[in-house]
Amino acid sequence: ALAAQRLQERAARLARIDVPGLAGHLASTVELRGSIAAPDVSLAVTTRDASYATIGPFTLSGRSSLRGTRAEIQTLDVRSTTGSLHVEGGIELAETPHTATLPSRVALRWSDLRLDDLMRAFGSSPRIRSGSLASGEAMIDFDAYDRVLSRFRLSATTTLDALANASSAEFLALSGRADVNLDNGRWSLRHAIQARRA
Repeated sequence: ALAAQRLQERAARLARIDVPGLAGHLASTVELRGSIAAPDVSLAVTTRDASYATIGPFTLSGRSSLRGTRAEIQTLDVRSTTGSLHVEGGIELAETPHTATLPSRVALRWSDLRLDDLMRAFGSSPRIRSGSLASGEAMIDFDAYDRVLSRFRLSATTTLDALANASSAEFLALSGRADVNLDNGRWSLRHAIQARRA
């Protein structure tokens, strides 16, 4: 009970971190099971009335757990007017023997990401905008102890759809598909993308 209380207090302190432009509430629930020395930890988080200055209102919800040396992300979802992102997977926190199978894997899916809005959120405002929505998925395999990322693997696919209202000269109105692969330091990119306006 004491350990759970300390975790809740720490989560509460984290939830009060002052980030410029960030507003709202973060609620978290921590559950401990098993031995006192090495408990299994489950964490659930959700936001209420959350917003960020550059993207507006958003929701975040997630569930994760820690059992032994393995952290599992059952689900992590972020939704806003700029699109949505889903994350799930497992991360091995202990050092493991080098084998062909990497110990950690994280999967991502995104949908209806407004690329121009995201670029503005990160402080970039190019004169010519993409005028596109992006949807896709990625699989990341890695070893948390591989500091130089020599065994890092990434496979990602994204599709672009031109916005219906991206008709003025300031928009490229991009559409098409791109595939990216990175494996043991070697990468490849294949794409078939066209612009309605050049």
